[in-house]
Amino acid sequence: MSWFRVDDKAAFHKKVLKVGNAGFGALVRMGCWSSDHLTDGRIPIETALLITTDHELQKLCFVGFLEPDGDDFIIHDFLDYNPTAAEVIAERERISEAKSKAGKAGGIASGVTRRNIQAAKQAASSCFESASVLLEANAKQNEAPSHPVPSHLEDQKKPSPASPVESFDFESVYALYPRKEGRKKGLARCRSSVKTRSKYDALLLAVKNYAATVTDVAYAKHFDTFMNCWEDYVDAGLLTPRQSTARANGPLPPREAVTEDSTSTL
Repeated sequence: MSWFRVDDKAAFHKKVLKVGNAGFGALVRMGCWSSDHLTDGRIPIETALLITTDHELQKLCFVGFLEPDGDDFIIHDFLDYNPTAAEVIAERERISEAKSKAGKAGGIASGVTRRNIQAAKQAASSCFESASVLLEANAKQNEAPSHPVPSHLEDQKKPSPASPVESFDFESVYALYPRKEGRKKGLARCRSSVKTRSKYDALLLAVKNYAATVTDVAYAKHFDTFMNCWEDYVDAGLLTPRQSTARANGPLPPREAVTEDSTSTL
C-alpha cells in the first residue's frame, strides 16, 4: 500500500481557499486513486468525473492543481512529493524478499531448535535409563543374603500373651469406690495384689461392701488406703452396724479377733 502526500500547510493555502472544500476534497481523492493505481499522478477523465463535477475540474485547472493532458489530467508536481510507480514496485519487491528470507531463516532456526530439544530429551532419557540400571545393580549387590531364622529367634518374635493382671479392669473397681482420692497408688496396689480372677471378684465384692457402710464420703478411706485392707471387707456377714461405723472411721481389728463368744454376745 502506498500513500498520497499532502502538505500540512495546505488547509489555508490561497489556492485551496479559491477552490473550496469541494474542489480540494476532489483533488485529495484523485491523488489517493493515483497512488493506489500507480499512475504517477495521471487521472483519466472518466475517473475524474466519477469523483467530482466538470465545474470543479475547471476550478482545479484554473488555480493550477490539475493540468489537462489530452483526455486526462495530471496532478501538478505529483512526482515531486510522491514516489514513482517504479519506486513503489521496487520497494514492495524488496519488502517481500526480506519477509521471505526472514521466514526461511525463522523456519530453519525453528527446525534447529526442535532438533536440539529432541536430542536433549533423548540424551536425558538415555542417561536416566543408565542410572536406573546402575542403581538396580547396586541394590542387588547390597542385598543381605537370606538365611533361615532359627526357631528360638522365631519364638522371640512372637508376642507374649497378656498376663492375667492386664485383663482385669481395675478402673471399673475405682469407679465403684465412693471416695475419689488415692487413685494412682491404689491402682498400683490392685495390680500387685490381685493376680487371679477369684481375687478380682473378691475385690469387687469388698468395694461394694465397703461402699455400703460409708455414710459420709468425707470420712471414707482413700482408695490406696483401702487397698491395704480390702480383704477385710470381702465377707459382708461380718460387718455389724458397730463394725461398719468403726470401719468407716478407721481400720478394723484382725478377723481372728472376732471369736464365737463375741459374736454370740453381739
